[in-house]
Amino acid sequence: MLAGLKGDMLQRELGALLGLNHSFISLLLRGLRNPGFKTLDALLRVYPDRTSEIVEAFVHREEEA
Repeated sequence: MLAGLKGDMLQRELGALLGLNHSFISLLLRGLRNPGFKTLDALLRVYPDRTSEIVEAFVHREEEA
């Protein structure tokens, strides 16, 4: 889901947009870290038109844990 939101942006650009460190974005994209509520909050703030998709991805991730 995050890769789809990133599109053609650089990780540094996405990190700046979300207010998150670009190295953390890299870890998320590689599946080495899981997003938390700060990430969820940032995604919902920046992509309000994709709220249902973002929330569904987080709920699905929590169900798998």
